[in-house]
Amino acid sequence: MPAMDGVPDELKPLLEVFRAYNAFGRKKDHDHMDCRTFAKVCRENDLLVKPLLPTDCDLVFSMVIPTPATKQINFNLFVKALNKMVERSDGNLGSTRQVVETLIRNGGPKSSGTVAESTRFHDDKSNYTGMHKNRAGNRDPNAPDNAPVTPQQPGHIQSQQLAGRRAALKAKIDEGLTVDLEHVFETYCNIGKGHTETYRIMDSRSLQHLLKDTHVIGKGFTTVDSDLVFASCLVPGDKTMTFSQFTSCVEKCAARHPKFSTADDLSAHIIAAFKENGGPVLTGTKAEYTKWHDDKATYTGMHAEVHDAFEEKLQVANGERPEGSPAPSKTNSGGGWGKVRTASEKAGMLKKRDSSKRDSFRSLVRTASFLARQEAASKPVPEKYMPLRQVFEKYNSFGAKKNPNMMDGRTFAKLCRDMHLLKKPLLPTDCDLVFAEVLTVPGQKQIDFKEFVYACERLVKRANGQLGDMDTAVTHILTTFEAQGGPSSNGTVAEPNKFHDDKSLYTGVYKNGGPTNVDLGTSDLKYITNRAAADVRGVQS
Repeated sequence: MPAMDGVPDELKPLLEVFRAYNAFGRKKDHDHMDCRTFAKVCRENDLLVKPLLPTDCDLVFSMVIPTPATKQINFNLFVKALNKMVERSDGNLGSTRQVVETLIRNGGPKSSGTVAESTRFHDDKSNYTGMHKNRAGNRDPNAPDNAPVTPQQPGHIQSQQLAGRRAALKAKIDEGLTVDLEHVFETYCNIGKGHTETYRIMDSRSLQHLLKDTHVIGKGFTTVDSDLVFASCLVPGDKTMTFSQFTSCVEKCAARHPKFSTADDLSAHIIAAFKENGGPVLTGTKAEYTKWHDDKATYTGMHAEVHDAFEEKLQVANGERPEGSPAPSKTNSGGGWGKVRTASEKAGMLKKRDSSKRDSFRSLVRTASFLARQEAASKPVPEKYMPLRQVFEKYNSFGAKKNPNMMDGRTFAKLCRDMHLLKKPLLPTDCDLVFAEVLTVPGQKQIDFKEFVYACERLVKRANGQLGDMDTAVTHILTTFEAQGGPSSNGTVAEPNKFHDDKSLYTGVYKNGGPTNVDLGTSDLKYITNRAAADVRGVQS
């Protein structure tokens, strides 16, 4: 800290306050103050009294700096700035001496911040559960020291893995393995590369992995230092280093690291830490057990087929074994329902099922709902419902539709609206639901006449008696259709407009036939050229 020579004795306590504010935070220059710190001094010591505002701090600071490029002031300019603040306060701050005494009495900067409220489920570690309870540092301090350690605790798992790595490395050393710096280099070069080939080049990520495992990266030597050293050892354009470049990298790391004086010390430390760790430390997240993923017996749909769980359901559906019987053993090679199909047999079955969309669906999905729809749609239509075919075909032919034998969902909804079938509790969405209920194959967009009659039965059932029985509903549809004369056509009819409809009121060019886009008098050369006979001089008679 610089000496206080040249500062009057009565201002030396103020100089201490000045330096304290400059040292607050991470500032290194204690003898110069910037504008933000000066504003902090004014705020915390209640100097911003009326008529002073926070902007006055910036204005006063800009008045006392010697040049516009100056960003900081020394102690003498700080005292001058306090005088300016007193002058601008119109006497509300008293004298400069009173301001100085206030700053000395308050003593220095104040640290302010938001204090988080107490949260029982966060602050009380005895409430922690699962992986948070087992994490290091989160155990209840009041728990007995001999509390059992479960294998799920990360610390216990890491200690087990460390013991296993040490034992494996010790066994290799006993077999004659020499652990030197080159062996460490090769081991980290081949992490995650497979075992078909030995790699002898190292990238930046592998170097950081090595330095982190051996605790070289830490206080005084960061990952940024590791990247800088790695880049300085490479040939321009390369992204990996050889072992000779790695040795020079170790030398530069030792020169930058505060704990190691020579490259030999760092090399010895790396080899010792490598032996202590039992090799590279590999970490990762192990997923917890999930019944719906790990238990393949719960798979359905295409996932069940891929994982052979579908095989058992198919055997029951095809009658090859009774429902509820135990699944056959994979080793069973005998006949009957316990027969295990070969890969070629399964491929033949899949090919046969994929021959058509309808056959594939009926083989894979044998639900009661779709079987009921197929059975209802396959029944012949009663003779008393046959008059509905005329209504069915008329609506399918309405508009731009070309196939009178198939009806889509929009046409079915229009028929329900025109025939006044949507009585409470039925809603327009019930038309879509009923239409979806009568579909018999996936991807089907239209229904035939049998499925249309089945849809009308489902709609009557949903109406809860408001449409009567099926016979009453059919009579109502036929009567309404005959009264309307066919599908209704709705559109906007323009209102009469005198100046458009009464042509006797036309004026101007419209009165004479209106403008035209075809200029009949100039569309050909014969209309714009004179081809009458003329003499040699071009004079016509």
